[in-house]
Amino acid sequence: MIFWLRFALRSCLRRRRRTIITLAGIAFGVATLVVLGAIMVGVNDTMVKNAVAIHSGNIVVKGTSLPLPQAFTRIDKLIVELESFVELETILPRLHFPALITSDHDNSPINIVAVDPRREILQTPVGKRIVVGTYLENDEGLLLGEVAAKKLAVKPGDKVTLITSTEVYEIKVSGIFSLAIDAFDRSMAFIALAQARTMLNLAVNYEITLFTRSQSDLAQIAKKLNRKLDSGEEVHLWSEILPEVAQLVKLNEFSMAIMVMLVIIILGFGVANALLISVMDRYRHFAILKAIGVRPHELFLVIMAEAFFMCLVAAILGTILGSAVTFLWADYGLDLSRYTSANPHFSVNSIIYPRLTPTMVFAPQMMALGAGVLAAIWPALVAGRRPITQVMRGL
Repeated sequence: MIFWLRFALRSCLRRRRRTIITLAGIAFGVATLVVLGAIMVGVNDTMVKNAVAIHSGNIVVKGTSLPLPQAFTRIDKLIVELESFVELETILPRLHFPALITSDHDNSPINIVAVDPRREILQTPVGKRIVVGTYLENDEGLLLGEVAAKKLAVKPGDKVTLITSTEVYEIKVSGIFSLAIDAFDRSMAFIALAQARTMLNLAVNYEITLFTRSQSDLAQIAKKLNRKLDSGEEVHLWSEILPEVAQLVKLNEFSMAIMVMLVIIILGFGVANALLISVMDRYRHFAILKAIGVRPHELFLVIMAEAFFMCLVAAILGTILGSAVTFLWADYGLDLSRYTSANPHFSVNSIIYPRLTPTMVFAPQMMALGAGVLAAIWPALVAGRRPITQVMRGL
């Protein structure tokens, strides 16, 4: 066995030009798959990061409707308990209640969200997308979306009326934001939690929006969170709140899997073609080996070993090359703004940073190796089964 493996290795080295061309083709294919896989992961990362940053977070703890004082008491207690979770990067308390905003020109139904401005501006994009005015300075005022502000014909400094199910409040517009997402800019408005405390007669829905550290196990965190919750409180992962984004991620992964399979099949045909030509070129050589007593299965082993050595080296070289290109590219990013200007999932950030994952690093390598070995079966059978007499007649 060892002798024939060494024999196969020498055969590869002896035909350097053929070996180098085959190696280059397989290595380039593997490197391309590694880079494309890293880009796909980067697209998914950016899409999910943008979607959860706008409002949902990685995990949301949702509570039932409570009177405002009770909601604040429960939120304060939850925050203290959640601060012990090392996996959490940011904890954002929020209160929701529906209202009708009226101005001198028009009115608009809207969802009011009471937030902590100092925490929110560090994690979410709303505070960074102020078109005019300020972001809830001194915990006062109302932050309106651009679409809603145009409908109401208001600007910073103007006063509007909030009509809730129980009370009517007059509030000044502090700023106008635009995320370039029509539905969000039309239906969402923000006030500070400190200002919401003065609206004592409100009934609100409370929630804690959580942003986790990179690559955290969200399902495991959700299990731990469930032990801390009261009756009526629920934990939701971003994939449950944003099923359309979760589907897009799976669609990208499925598309990438199809492309990987197609490229691997093409590589397999390339290996089979290179080895078959090599076998045909060495018919006389194989006939002589058979004449001196080499058995067909030993010739079969030689061809299979040649394929294994070439594919193994090419897969390793391709993985190294693809990983190096990805690491360099990850420092600069890939700006897709020309192709995502109308896509709401890239409205916050359109720059893609390719990222390597174990699956996308080793799957192309293993599949190329397996495809190359499988593709070598036919040339190996041709080499082992061709009769000596038929070869000699052709000389």
